[in-house]
Amino acid sequence: MELYNRQYTVMKKIKNETREKYYEDQLEEWDLIKGNKSAAAAAVGWCDGRSNQIKRFQSLLDIGVERNDSVIDLGCGLGHMVEYFEKIGLKVHYTGIDTNERAIKQGYQFNEATYIHGTVLDIHEKYDWGFASGTFNVGFPKSEMIGAVNQLYSNVNKGVAFNLLKRPEWFPRWTSNKEGNITYENYTPQEIRTCFKGNISIVENYGVENDFTVYIRKD
Repeated sequence: MELYNRQYTVMKKIKNETREKYYEDQLEEWDLIKGNKSAAAAAVGWCDGRSNQIKRFQSLLDIGVERNDSVIDLGCGLGHMVEYFEKIGLKVHYTGIDTNERAIKQGYQFNEATYIHGTVLDIHEKYDWGFASGTFNVGFPKSEMIGAVNQLYSNVNKGVAFNLLKRPEWFPRWTSNKEGNITYENYTPQEIRTCFKGNISIVENYGVENDFTVYIRKD
């Protein structure tokens, strides 16, 4: 199975100062660095609480993760996903990667896991599964999202799972924050099906209204 990317053949390193500044501002506003775990979802455009974040994590894991599988979590933030693995008693080999160094450092204080400070291009090992939860919500244009998924897919053995903000058919392509300097990217499931070829599945109706999960398996 082969993924294709209509605009990127080589994923260039993403350096988006506006996006980074926005996330830093959210860390401060939601007191994330001081340990307010419920703030992580809000920092990427989800303001519906930690219980729905858990539903999103479970939807990602339902792609087929098994005990002792290796996982790379793109845009891991504080590493809340590894905490969820521990909560449900599923032992995996977890690695989180994020461009925000402050969040990475705080993640070390929350749990014992492997973390990488960098982008998808800084993944140099093979993992069984690649995940991205909320990673593409804020200031991440469609072309970059496709390129990042493509690159992530090249670094896994079994498949990738990621979630996206869901857009009704009649809704504008993007919405902006109150300052107008950052956009929340949103999609329809039908639109995402046109972005990738191969063994792609769309999962909806897992108890969260405003997003959906995408599976792309290597089988």
